[in-house]
Amino acid sequence: MSAYEREMTTLAISELLAATAHLQQAVTHLHAMCSQPAEFTAGAREDAVKDPGLELLTVEETAAVLRTGPRRVRDMIDDGELPTIRYGRRIMIRRSAIAAWLAAQERTHTSRPSRRRRRRADPTPPESSGTA
Repeated sequence: MSAYEREMTTLAISELLAATAHLQQAVTHLHAMCSQPAEFTAGAREDAVKDPGLELLTVEETAAVLRTGPRRVRDMIDDGELPTIRYGRRIMIRRSAIAAWLAAQERTHTSRPSRRRRRRADPTPPESSGTA
């Protein structure tokens, strides 16, 4: 092997080692980001204030918005009623998807009478227990 080939091999190896170190740092950063998302999503929360549709909510936060339980939200997700985004093992729901679901649930109310029947008063008077 010539001196030039040895030098190029050494250079390639050092570049590979540098790239490996960079990838290891990126993996460490991603692991930290997944374990503590609040620290890394603070900027995203500020962007969400500008565009509320960008805000991602957890199942529990979605349940609080809809004033229901997390089980109901998971059922809605399983039934395909709410689109979700996977963030690692977390299930996230866009606030705009919640708004779209709520809009689809709205019904126009008419002024027609209720279908329930009113309870009618018994036409026969109750028997009196006393003597006249």
